[in-house]
Amino acid sequence: MKLTKSLFATAAIATYTVISFATEITRDLNAYRSGDRLEMQQISAVNGKIYEDSTLYDFSGCEFTGSCRQVISTYNDSLFSVYENRAVSIYDGHGDSLLRINYRQPGINLKYFLTEATLKYPFSYGDIITGHFYAEGTDGAAGYLRHSGHYEVRANGRGNMITPEGDTIPNVLMTTYSRYGSTVSEPDFSRSYHRTKDNGMISTDSIEHRLETDSITHRIIRQCWYASGYRYPIIDIRYHYVYFYGVATDSTMTALYYSPTSQKYDLPSDPDNDVIRQNDYFNRNRSSVATGNYSAKSNSRNYSGQLSNHDNNTLENESDFNRGNVDSGSNLESGDIMSGNTVCNYCKVSPTVTSSSTSVNIVLYADAQIKARLLNSGGKMMWKYENSLQSGTHNITCDMTAFPTGNYLIVVSIGDEQFVNKVIKL
Repeated sequence: MKLTKSLFATAAIATYTVISFATEITRDLNAYRSGDRLEMQQISAVNGKIYEDSTLYDFSGCEFTGSCRQVISTYNDSLFSVYENRAVSIYDGHGDSLLRINYRQPGINLKYFLTEATLKYPFSYGDIITGHFYAEGTDGAAGYLRHSGHYEVRANGRGNMITPEGDTIPNVLMTTYSRYGSTVSEPDFSRSYHRTKDNGMISTDSIEHRLETDSITHRIIRQCWYASGYRYPIIDIRYHYVYFYGVATDSTMTALYYSPTSQKYDLPSDPDNDVIRQNDYFNRNRSSVATGNYSAKSNSRNYSGQLSNHDNNTLENESDFNRGNVDSGSNLESGDIMSGNTVCNYCKVSPTVTSSSTSVNIVLYADAQIKARLLNSGGKMMWKYENSLQSGTHNITCDMTAFPTGNYLIVVSIGDEQFVNKVIKL
């Protein structure tokens, strides 16, 4: 029982994708990008509730309890590996489907002879995917391991979400993945499909018979909420149940939060989703935003210098600054000085790597209201400054001595202009 519980507690790794529209998941914006490293925040239970149908998904009462990391790699154009919690699932993007073909963790290696279609493309509200899976492999103790069952994926919810950080995201799509299976271990492979090539072993009838007769079975329910413009779901909740002769004997729940801020700023360049965020993110009004040294009150802009990794990412409107959340309403652009005769404001942060403090240097061409915020990688506000300043040069000191090491953003508003600078705390 310990073996099977360990296997299924970590085997519930389904695909991560992102939607091009509020109610559709598409291949061109799917989540698997080689080199992605996600720092996911664990959150507390949501009243132990599994959502079946709702128009509002409220996670504002959740607390952060820890974190875990997920790493994505590609073997070739179609094979993807997802590493999490010392376990690796390998998927094959075949045709319009994403298929689970292999699962590994220390001491366990499973190959799927009857693959599991974890998603199809496009996947929209109301769509359903069903089927059976059959896998064989080895474990470190008994030798031969057989794992089979049936699964279902439904796009069965849509509405608005309130994130653990208090943001409201409209038009999210909820998918529910349900898998019911059993695992049997034997001392050798003499009765395996690998040795016998007996197709009856992987038939629907034989798999259902094993589910009815095996003493230990497992059910996994995984719910993900996707928002337009993101590669990975914002919320991912996984429930795992263990049954002994049909009676529930154990259960666990893991809830993960993929911060929208982290997905925008910590992942490699993602121009397709950047455009969606720019045009549709939070359905809010947008104003011009510039990253770097200068910003101008002009719609005709020419920049020199190279673009940063965050080109075309977005910031939200001013109301979210009051909650300490990074905004996403406008384009982030990078460059040196504007060309032409437009009068410019100037804003620069130095040093950008520090163990103590950094300074915000501002040059104003006219009196202006100044607002500055320091945000951590999760979008939480760590420091703020607000003041009305006269035209001229000003230096504002941000003391970071007491803050944890990591990546931060300093967002400065000068009237209706915004500047974004990245700062690393050693």
